[in-house]
Amino acid sequence: MTIKMLNDVLKDHLLQAKFVVLQMVLLLAKLQGLTARIVVWCGLIACKPPITPAVYANCTYKKMIFYCYLFIFF
Repeated sequence: MTIKMLNDVLKDHLLQAKFVVLQMVLLLAKLQGLTARIVVWCGLIACKPPITPAVYANCTYKKMIFYCYLFIFF
């Protein structure tokens, strides 16, 4: 609704395309977290006893996000 209202005002800014790209980024971020959890659940990466699989998946996910940011900014 907001995009349709602002579409006439912001014609030169390609608002629809930017919204689609934003949605794709959010979807891929969710898939990346799911991938990290699946890798841990399947046992592809061994977890040490003090760390639970959920914590290990979260750490793996945070590392992947960190490396993506490094790749984007440098």
